[in-house]
Amino acid sequence: LIDDQIEDLDILRLLYESACRVFICTVNLQKGRTEYWSQHPDPPERASRNASVVHHICSEETLAACLVGSSNQPIFMPPVEIEADGDTDQHLDGGLREIAPLKVVADHGAERVFSIVLCPHEVKPTEESYSWLAPIGLRAIDLMTQEILQNDLKRAEELNELLAYLDTLEQRARQHLPAAQYRQIFGRQRPLSLQRKKALDVTVIRPQEHLTDDSLRFE
Repeated sequence: LIDDQIEDLDILRLLYESACRVFICTVNLQKGRTEYWSQHPDPPERASRNASVVHHICSEETLAACLVGSSNQPIFMPPVEIEADGDTDQHLDGGLREIAPLKVVADHGAERVFSIVLCPHEVKPTEESYSWLAPIGLRAIDLMTQEILQNDLKRAEELNELLAYLDTLEQRARQHLPAAQYRQIFGRQRPLSLQRKKALDVTVIRPQEHLTDDSLRFE
């Protein structure tokens, strides 16, 4: 169904040729990791220092496969095979690991992000009693998806708080401590993982009410 929707769309070519960089997130079943795809390759100096695996989308066909793979619900849909760096692996929805993949865009210089979420903050309660495996599995996936999303957004918020705290602490120490004592405490560089980090202004756009009774029902 998803494949049929994007196969002949002109938007696919516009997306591939766009100067605006697009990142697509999938989960590689064979390598067991989250991978990202973009129609613009990383320069060598950036590729060497980023922990995120970003593959270059070198054709419209690969772009279509990545879009299908990133929309692929496990169990309900077969994995999508995508070739990268000489390997052809199977890929599923990146939402298995990340719903709001903020890290990859932050690693590539984003300072402000608008995250569009299609559900309210709270999980929708239900009075249904579950006894069959299929409904239990669907409910479990829905709850897991909500939890992953909240954790993604929470990590960005906590990182911003940590960076602001460290900056304030260092500034006050510089003002009130003798120079020798300040150098003894702050003379060493921050850990490499924090040196590359900067505050990310995240605006979350989401509805106040649930848009559907079941987020895994496609009609």
